[in-house]
Formats: sequence, structure tokens, C-alpha cells
Amino acid sequence: MPITLAVITSTFPEEERGKATGVWTGVAGGGGILGMFLSAALVDVVGWRHLFILPVALAVVALVMTVRSVPNPASTRTTPSTSSAHSPPPSPSSASSSSSRKAPSTAGAPPPP
Repeated sequence: MPITLAVITSTFPEEERGKATGVWTGVAGGGGILGMFLSAALVDVVGWRHLFILPVALAVVALVMTVRSVPNPASTRTTPSTSSAHSPPPSPSSASSSSSRKAPSTAGAPPPP
């Protein structure tokens, strides 16, 4: 459950975060209680084998509700300007700094002949 709270914190703006957290808390708490009663009723009415269909149906409903109600943070981000795509090649000074990198480690490699 902590991951869902992290998604709420990063997705919703600060003004709406309290409401979103409240809805999340209510659904999580109510779902646990309601789930026990509904599963007991389902076992009494149709049998225990039908309990395996319920999570699939609930997952589909949850997915549809999530897609419709949670905003996409990627659509609100700014995209980089297209002028950076046509940037000039690197200067010779930056090329020399890349040649000063260490060679890859040869640990575990056999010694040269």
C-alpha cells in the first residue's frame, strides 16, 4: 500500500492531495470490510469456486476507474525545445576530457600471453 500513497503524492497537486488521500483511505478501509461480507455471501449463494472470478472483475473495474480519474503526469511536463536537437558538435576540449576516462577493469580476465 505505500506505493499507492507515493503515486498519490507525486500525481496530485498539493491542493487536491488531501482529498485524494482521504478517498484512498476510505476505499482501502471500506474495501477490506466489504470484501469479507461479500465473499461470505458469494460462498453461501454460488459456491467457493466463484471467488476466483471476483478479483478479476474488481481489477478490471479498478483499472477503468484509474484511467478515467487519475491525471497523467507525463502530459503536464514540458517537453525539451526542438532547438537542442540541432546543437553544434562538441568542442575539442570536451573530446579530450572524455579520453581521460579510466579504461574498463580487467579484473577476472586471464593474463595476456
